[in-house]
Amino acid sequence: LLRISEAAAQSNSDELDRWLAEARALGVSPARVSSAMRAAPPAATAQPVLSQSERLARLVEDRINDGRLLEPSQDSALAYLNALRATDPSGSAVAASTRLLSDALLQGGRNALANRNLDAALTNAGAARRLGVNLGDVDTLERGIAAARTKDVPRQLPPSDLKRTR
Repeated sequence: LLRISEAAAQSNSDELDRWLAEARALGVSPARVSSAMRAAPPAATAQPVLSQSERLARLVEDRINDGRLLEPSQDSALAYLNALRATDPSGSAVAASTRLLSDALLQGGRNALANRNLDAALTNAGAARRLGVNLGDVDTLERGIAAARTKDVPRQLPPSDLKRTR
């Protein structure tokens, strides 16, 4: 229990996990383990504690870097941006994160368009439009998608222009 208390005080998660496992193996009650952890003096933290909005902004950036812009729906950059907006609607982190995500969506849309994946390009363009920034770039991307779609559609002739061969 003393080792648990020391590891908790030093915020040493590896040691804490090790001693917690030892305590469980020896059959120490969870109440005594909890008591030992609470009795630990607060550690001097080297890293400042992040506010909720800073933490969410960092998660948005991490998901953008991982390429998880829209999916999975509960662990994507868009999901964390929406949570950030709910937490701190007028904060500076919201504006910066929104711009980052919009830029990433537009770049993803351009890449999808270049690869002729028109559905993915349209999904990214729609998500970028809903964010409400870079609307000129969104318009350009949507025009590119529309042009690519019209190239894929075969030209239809009226029946009077067709020549019957049989």
